[in-house]
Parts: sequence; C-alpha cells; structure tokens
Amino acid sequence: MIGIFIKIPFHAQIRRADRELAAALVAAATEAAAIYGARAMSLDESFFLGFDETLGCAALRAAEAARWLDARLERLAGRLHGFNIIIGAHPLNAEELHRSLKRSWHEVRGDGLFANREAATALTGYLEFDEGADIRPVRRFCYAMPALPAGYSDPAPAGPALERFIDEVGRHGIGETGTSLLLAIGPGDSPERHLDAALRVLYGEESVAFQRLRAAANTPAPFGPFLTALAAPLPATFAALLSAPEKAMFEELTPVADFLAASPYRVGYSAAIRTRVKLLAATRLKLYARSLRARGLPAFLILEGLERFPQESVELVRELSVEGLGDESLIVLAAAERPPLGLGLSRPRILAAPPPAPSVVADAARRGAEALASEFMSERTRDSADLRDAGEWVRGLASLAEGDPYRLRLALALAKRRSGMETPFPHAPQSTEELLVLVLETYPPEYAELLIALGLAEDVLDDARTEEFLSSAGFMPGIRPLLYDAFAELGLLTRGALPRLRRPEAPACARKVLADEGAAIERVFVEHLVTLHAARRILPSVALYRHITPKRYAPESVPQGAQDAPRIEHSRFLLDCIVADALYGPSEPSGAQALDAGLAELGPFLKASSAADAEEAAAHLAALEAKSLEPGADPLTAAVAALARAEDEYARGRPLAAASLAKPALIGLHGLAAARAEARAHRLLGLAALAQTQVQEGADYLANAYDIASGLSDPYECFQAAFADAGAELVLGDLRRSEQRAHQAQDWARRAFRADWEAACDFLLGRLDFELGDYEKAAERFGAVRAAARIYGETEAARRAEIWAGRASAYRGASHEARELLMRHSGDAEALFFLAECTHWEGNFSEAADLAVRALSACRERSYFPAEALVWDSGFAAFEARALGFGRSRSYLADQIAAFAAFAQARAKGSAEFVLDIAAKTREERLALIHPEAHRYHFYCYLVLVAIGSGPLDPDTVLSKAFKALQTRSARLEDAALKDKFLEQNRWNRELVAAARQKKLL
Repeated sequence: MIGIFIKIPFHAQIRRADRELAAALVAAATEAAAIYGARAMSLDESFFLGFDETLGCAALRAAEAARWLDARLERLAGRLHGFNIIIGAHPLNAEELHRSLKRSWHEVRGDGLFANREAATALTGYLEFDEGADIRPVRRFCYAMPALPAGYSDPAPAGPALERFIDEVGRHGIGETGTSLLLAIGPGDSPERHLDAALRVLYGEESVAFQRLRAAANTPAPFGPFLTALAAPLPATFAALLSAPEKAMFEELTPVADFLAASPYRVGYSAAIRTRVKLLAATRLKLYARSLRARGLPAFLILEGLERFPQESVELVRELSVEGLGDESLIVLAAAERPPLGLGLSRPRILAAPPPAPSVVADAARRGAEALASEFMSERTRDSADLRDAGEWVRGLASLAEGDPYRLRLALALAKRRSGMETPFPHAPQSTEELLVLVLETYPPEYAELLIALGLAEDVLDDARTEEFLSSAGFMPGIRPLLYDAFAELGLLTRGALPRLRRPEAPACARKVLADEGAAIERVFVEHLVTLHAARRILPSVALYRHITPKRYAPESVPQGAQDAPRIEHSRFLLDCIVADALYGPSEPSGAQALDAGLAELGPFLKASSAADAEEAAAHLAALEAKSLEPGADPLTAAVAALARAEDEYARGRPLAAASLAKPALIGLHGLAAARAEARAHRLLGLAALAQTQVQEGADYLANAYDIASGLSDPYECFQAAFADAGAELVLGDLRRSEQRAHQAQDWARRAFRADWEAACDFLLGRLDFELGDYEKAAERFGAVRAAARIYGETEAARRAEIWAGRASAYRGASHEARELLMRHSGDAEALFFLAECTHWEGNFSEAADLAVRALSACRERSYFPAEALVWDSGFAAFEARALGFGRSRSYLADQIAAFAAFAQARAKGSAEFVLDIAAKTREERLALIHPEAHRYHFYCYLVLVAIGSGPLDPDTVLSKAFKALQTRSARLEDAALKDKFLEQNRWNRELVAAARQKKLL
C-alpha cells in the first residue's frame, strides 16, 4: 500500500473561519484522488489518499498525485499556516498506514513534501530525497525531468532540397503535375517531416485540416489506416454537402465503421463487408474533399508510412483513387521509406525526402553536447570523475548519432538521464534498439509498460476502448500526459489526445526492460478483452479466441473432471467465436493453422453447410462427433455435435430424425446456459416442424428462437429465425405478420452486414407485395434486390430477382417488358413458368402449354438443403418449399407448374380430361387447407370447365370450393384494407372474386 498523508495545520479552525479555503482544500484532495485513482479519507486535521497496488502504476500515480498536490497547495500557501505532504509505503491497509504517517508527522521539520523510509525505498527512480532519518524531504521527481537539453530542437529539413520539395507539393496541390500520387521516399521519419514542413509553409495553421491515414506500428488490421477516419463523428457541416441519396447511403453504411472498431484481430471479412468498407471510405473521402474545397483548400489525403500499410488498405487506396475519387479532386500525398508494392496508381511522382545532411546533424549534436555540458556543470554536487564520464559521453554523441536525428535524440536523452544516476555510464550501444533499451531503463517501469500497452491496443481497440484499457491497467488520465509528452519528446509517439506509435520497435524494446517482459500488462489486456466480450462490446472471432486462450484458458487453468465450469465457459466462448465467423466471414487468413479444440470442426461444418456442400459437411460433422466422444470432452461439445447431426439430417430431407436429435440437444444446451446454441435448436425444431407440414407449431418454435436470440442481440440467429418465421407466416396467410418479421430479419441482417440475407428479406417483401397485387411496387422491390445483389456479387439473388421482376411486369400487363426480362433466362424452370403465364395472359394457350411443359422438365431438385443455406433455385425455395413438406420427394415449384401446364393444355386442346389432374392436387388432406395456391388450382378447373362447357365436375361446385379456399387463405388478414387489397388487386384473386360475385357467392 502506498499512501499520501496531507497535514493542514489548524484545519478544523479553517473549516469554521474560511469556508472558501476549506472547500478549496477538500477539492484539491478529492480531485487528486479522482485524477490519479486513489481512495480518499477525509479527517479532522488532514487528508489521506490510498493507492492500492493491485491496480497498476500505483507508484507513479502516487508520485504524480504528490507532485500535483504540492503545486496545488503551494498556490494556497499564503492563506495557510503551512502544509505537509508525506508519501508513505508499508505492507498495511490504508487505515494502518494513515495512522503510521500521522505519527511520523511529528518528525517533520519545515513545510513541503516528504517521504518515509519505506517510500524512499519503494519509490527509488521516481523521487530523489535529501539524506535524512525516517522522514526525508523530497528533492525532485526525477522521472519527470525533460529528456533533452533545454532549448534543443531536432535538425529539420532545410536548404534548396526542401525548397524544391515544397514547390513540388504546391504544384501538386493546384493540379499542375498531372499525377495521381506524390510519393515522398526517405529513411526514418524524414518523409513525414518533409511533408509537414511543406504543408506548413504552403498552408500555415490550416494544414492541420488535411486528412491523414497512418500505418500502425504493430498488429496491422486490414483496414487499420482507415479505421480512425471512418470511426470519427461526422462534422455537422458535412451533412449539407450530401445529396439526399448520398445521405441515405451514408447512414446505411456508417455502422460498418463500428463493426471494424469492435472486431479485434479480425483480418478476414466477407465480401459484403469489404464492399461496404469501400463504399463508406469513398463517401467519407468525398465529403472531406467537398468540405476542403468549400474552404478554398486542396483536398490532400496524406498516407504516412505507406510501406507498412496492410495490402487490403493499399488496394483500397488504389481502388478509391482509380474509381471516382479523382472526380472529387482528392490529392494523394504519401510518405514511405521505400516504394510499396501493389499500389498500381497511374503516373506516380516520386520525390526524395532525405534526412538532414550529416553536417547538420553533427552541428545539432555539438549544440546538444554543449547544452548538456552546461547543465552538468551547473550541478555543484558532481565529483570530477562523474563529470569526466559525462564529458566522454558528450564528446561521443556525434559519432553515436551517425547522422540520424532520431538516434541523436536518444543519445542526448540517455546522456542527460544517466547523468544523475549513481551507476556508471554504459558502453556505447551497437544498435538503435540497444540505445532505446538503455534510455527506457532510466525511467520507471510504467513507461515501458505504457509502450507495450499501446502496442497491444494499436489497431486492435479503437480510441474509446483503448482509453478504458489504459485506465484498467492503472494508466489514469492524470498520468498519461506526462508519459505521452516524454515519449513524443523521444520520437516514439505522435502527439495528440491518444497518440500512436511512431517506432515499430518500441514495444519490443520495452519488453527487454521489464523483468517479466510485459507479461503483467498482457494479462490485464486479455482480461480487458474478456470483459468487453462479456459486455458484448467487441465481437467474438476465432482470431480473438487465439489471442485470449493462451493467457485466459491455458490447459493448466482448465481442469478436467468434476470441475467442468471453466472448461464449459471456454467452450461457450469458442462457440461464440465460431458462429461469429460463420456470420461475418472467416476472421483469419486462408491456410491458418487449424484449432486444437473440441468444437474446432464446427466452423468448417457450418461453412460447408451454408454452401450446401453435402460431402464436405459430412466429413467435418464426423470429425466433430469424434471429438465429442473423446475422453474428457466437455458436455457442450457433445450437445453441439448432436445439434449439428440434427441439422445435417434436416438438410438431407429427414425432418423427423432431425427433430428427434434436436430435442435432447435443446435440453442439454439449456442446462449448460448456451443460449445462442439453444436458440439455434429452437430454430431447427421449427424448421423440422414446417417440413412435416406442422406450420403453426413450426412458427411457434421459430418465435421462441427469435425471442432468445434477440435477448442476446445475436444477429445471426435473429435474422435466421425471423426470416424462417416470415416464410411460415406467408404460407399461413398472415401477410402482415410476415411483413413485420421480414423487416426484423432485414434489420438484423443489415446489422450483420449480410448482404445475401438482406437481399433475401427484400425479395420476401417483394413476394408479399406480389401477393397483395401491388405489382408495380413488387417490381421496384425486385429491381432494388437485383441492383444491390450485383453490387455485392450475389449473382444468384440478382438473377432470381430479375425473373420475378419479369413476372410482376407480366401481371401488371407489361408483356413486352416481361418477355425481355424472362427470356434472358430461357433455361430456368421458374422463368419458363412465368413466361408461360405471360403467354396465357396474352391469350396464346398453345405456347403457354408448351412453355409450361418445358418448365416442368427443367425443374431440378436439391438433395441437400441445409437450414443456413440461401438457395435461389426458385423464389419459392426458402418459403413454401420449406413449410409445406415439399422436400426431396416433391417440388413446390413443380407442383405449381404441373397444375398450370394441365390448365394451359386443357385450354389449348379444349379438353376437360386435364381437370382431374389439377383437382387431384387439391385433395391431399395434409395440404388442402394451407396450400397457398389451392384456390387457384380450383379456379383453373372452373375456367376450363366454363370454357369447354362440359366436363367431369360441376363448374359451380368447383367455383364454390375455389372461393372458400380463397376465404380460408385470407382469414388471417384482420386488417380490412389489407384484405381488400389481397382480394381485389391480386390478379387471379380479382378474377375469382368477380366470378364469385357473378354467381352470387358473396
């Protein structure tokens, strides 16, 4: 425990006589406790701040709090009868340490800042003390002294070379160069320095407005350089620069920036996410370019450390530059140590950005040495031997720097900080890294820990989460500016509220300084990731699992046997990670080493299943089941394996077997608190019930799945369950609820950036518009699906939407437009069916019959149709084909085509013999009541019988059945306006209702 005792003489009297002064004293103690993370005790004659050493940086926080309090109370000294601040350390609790320091106050002589003997030992390297007894005056805070000599400044670019560089940047800014990229090449940070110098000369203070993308020093995320720019709040003035469509698109795209920020270690994304990142980046940069042009400034995009940009970011820069941002007059300036590979921009202009000349660096070294010598000589306590050592260091600075301003800065810092130490100066280091290690050794360990912490967080956590991590590690906001300034002075960090690493080697050098090589700060970081995951503030992934597991779930910390809780927690975490990768795309690059865990095969199984790859799915399922049977396997792995087997049975058209496996799996998952998997089991049971024509039971299961998943904010299960439920409600005829569920599914799919499922939801909404007879709106919806699907590379969805757009055109009477769309897909069964319908509306029954027969022969059945698979074989596949028991043995599409073919042939040939074929389809007891087309099949029969004038059935009886089936179909439409729309605008329904009216059936 470290504590600070603040003694204010006559404090009780001050509280009575000078309330303003008393309040200022309380505020000082309270603020110090808040700023530096201490527990404050308010007492009659004093204050006490306790610093718990279980939270990091306790020594530095206590030292800084003492320094802050000393400065604060010094401003009040004229109104006080003196004050004392005593820093103490002792293996006691706060109350006992306070009593100890209170007793020791009687040994204090004079006012000011003191430390007890234990603190003098514990805070070595933080404070320098005068020699004394148990209570010693504090002479200075050695960690806080500047690293460089007073008045020293780095040698900066200068001379004719810089002037030429400035001229070239200026020409580039006004568009005279004809290049798409100006690339400054040079060693170290000289390119950035040249660019900064040029922009300051050309644009003064306004140069801070230019957009910068910086390469990370460590752990580069694919889009890391764009992350800060994309995540930054949009300035209010930007909104006026967007057109209405651009604004709507921007609002839709913005959440992908939050996704990037919440996805630590993820290097793999689905194609849809990559597309959205590209669209969002393009929109943000367009806004930036327009805003700067409005201010009369060129729109510079400055890329710092371009050679360290991840390849994905380099590719994104290239695409944005080539594909339209040139129209926004965006001007790319880049800095790099060497030209990067794969940039591919046309006509790049490369400028040399050399470091200052060796003579300039040598002159700076001489001036730095003279300043150091002056500082050394002013310290009268030094002996001659110490001065000789310092002098040798000073004389060696120029050769040590070797013409490198950064190395010179480190050499000066090492000479200055070593000068006050009792240990002798070290030998001349042989490398820049060794020199940096020697410099870091002159600081307390918190400095090295901060570099490691920033290295761990960079491109892994966004600014807000990094701030939280630093606080959890003990780097309270009060001590950060001290450390940030020190490292910015050394050239290790950029300047700013949350700086970034400038030197990639800094964290590695920092590890060499610490006895545990940074293990303690890594443990804090891992626990912070676990906390963020538990709070659902970061997204799980297999990449995240690999980083957390070695520290949090090492084998020795996951016992087998009776104590299963840690192992099950571990498996639940892995399950979350695997399912997240199924949602967002593999988080690791292809070829990554396979996981060595019980659930490792689940990810490949889900991938194969969603791709409807039966053979691959079977292989991974067998491996998963084998893992679940190994000795010591946890029960969660066994339950998940059983559920996966149930999913496979469902995919193979065996819903009864799937349900018999899913029910015990559901019970086991509920007992293991694996709620996400439990929702999945409910969904599978719902789909199995639908496949057995138990539509209402299936809808109930799906509603349960959605309720569980939405409580967890699990987008994958939410859109899967909502979409399946929407399909069930479409079959049941509750079109309003189907629409609501479709919108919910679409919202969750949008949050998950699943363009494929967004397209499916839009398609379903188009199907609902079609059911209600709003064919123009349906065509627009299908057209939007087609456009979006093409952007995101969903070619099958685009094709199916175009076919249904053709059907909508046919139903609203635009035959020419319908034929143009449908004839593009002459080998597709559904397109041929819809073309047959179109031909029927034109009155050509013979051609309609021929097309229907061709459509029937073009029907193809899937032998493997998993729950997760989006199959675009027809527009009915995800809805009626799932919900009416049509599986491998029977096709819902073929069922409709066969009925229509019989109808068209009967009309073409004038024969009623086909009527019985159609009527037979309406007599299956399991389908008659809920088949969505039952009324149309009856109406086909009626139309044939009326047209021919005779037949095996009574036309009026058939019409009555048709109208009754239509009423049954519309019974769930409680909204009168919606029901009227369904009955009066749907083309077939309108004709059926008109016939029923003519026959006085309503």
